[in-house]
Amino acid sequence: MESWDCIVELMDDSDSQSNFDAATANADAAYISAEISALELDTKLRAATIGVVNERIELTVVFGFGEVFDSGVRDVAEVVDNTHYITSPFSVGSLTLFSPSQPVHWRESVGTSDALTLCETNSTGGVYKPSLATLKPGDLLWDGGTASGRRVQLPWGADGFDFNSLNSEGQTLMKRAIEWAANQEQP
Repeated sequence: MESWDCIVELMDDSDSQSNFDAATANADAAYISAEISALELDTKLRAATIGVVNERIELTVVFGFGEVFDSGVRDVAEVVDNTHYITSPFSVGSLTLFSPSQPVHWRESVGTSDALTLCETNSTGGVYKPSLATLKPGDLLWDGGTASGRRVQLPWGADGFDFNSLNSEGQTLMKRAIEWAANQEQP
């Protein structure tokens, strides 16, 4: 991230709510890696008005995307919308993100109708499910309320995910997700 000119300040997932509030007051976005404890972080960033990019499957509920997710091991995602800033460099269709294949996740049940699905993943038997999605401030959350800031749910980050497996397309997707969440790019 620092090689992309991001200023990175690490926080411990068990830090206090007041420390998270103070940190978000001076930040453009938060990136939640798969290595944090979802139980420790819990809802500390739910109401943050800054953008949040999330890898952690358990936090898809906290950020209002939906309640039932599943995971598997894959190396590709299907770009279904390339009109959004995050996916605009890619053609609609299959996009290889990793080498070798890695744990990924997708939404199994109906989530919020306001989530914009950018990529889907083959869950089983050729059935594709939403795996990369965004929410904008004011979008409805699946469990009620509205998004306080831009939110991105990445398709990777299930247990066992190796960040070093991301290829250049996966890194581009990640970089653009951070830029969009930080409100550096429109819409």
